[in-house]
This record gives sequence, C-alpha cells and structure tokens, in this order.
Amino acid sequence: MLRVRDIMEPAPEPIPSTMSVLELNEHLKLTGAFSALVTGPLGQPVGVVTRSDLAAFLSHCWHVPLHPHRWLSHDQIAWGVKVDEIMAPFQFFTRENTPLRDLSEAVLERKITRLVVMRGERAVGLISALDLVRGLRQEIKRAC
Repeated sequence: MLRVRDIMEPAPEPIPSTMSVLELNEHLKLTGAFSALVTGPLGQPVGVVTRSDLAAFLSHCWHVPLHPHRWLSHDQIAWGVKVDEIMAPFQFFTRENTPLRDLSEAVLERKITRLVVMRGERAVGLISALDLVRGLRQEIKRAC
C-alpha cells in the first residue's frame, strides 16, 4: 500500500508571507525554484506560491489604472503587494504515513488541489491532486 511519503515532492524553500512580490520574483530567479512554501509569523506553513501565480499577477498589473491617463508599472504595483495576497492558501494538511486511499477520499470530498505534508510540526513535502492520481494509478498497476 502506497503512502503519502512515497509520492510527495520535497517541500520547497520557505519564505515569509510578508515578502513582497518583487522580492519573490528575485528569489525564484536566484534559486531556480518553481514554487516556494509560504510561512506565517510563527514559521507555520500557510500556503504555496508558484511562478504561475506570479506570472498571473504580473500580467494582471498591465490592466490596473491609477488615473484615467496614467498606468502603474509592474514595479510600482508589485512593490506594495505581499506574497500572501497571491499565494494559494493551505486549508488542509496530511502526514507522511497517510495511505493514499484514505487521502483520496478527503481530496475528492473537499475538492483539495494541494496539501502540505507534515512530520511533527515541520513541513516536509507537498502533494497535489495530480500526484495523488499518479500514485493511485501506480497502486492499481501493482495490484493487477
């Protein structure tokens, strides 16, 4: 029986929820990461932010008017916006020893797309609904 730990992705590097979107952009460029784990004031995981979230936000910036005859630049808008405003918040957590079958029920019932995987009080990984489907497919193939 497969468990969450068998298919999870390692947790990305944590960043504070108060980081600006511009700082996030630089962080992702420097690290080459696709995503970052967003942490709250006590260091607890509160969400995840991806390059796709950043791209969607910045593409929206082109259409934000400041005045009828003046538009804000990406930098002017993004400097004041914090990561917690564009991240996908975590509403559910799971443990690494949770069987995939048990997790699949919760994911379907609650329409969960991504979960943080915890070991004690520490985030050790992420699992998406797609990861779960792949894991269940692997489990079915083993059973056949």
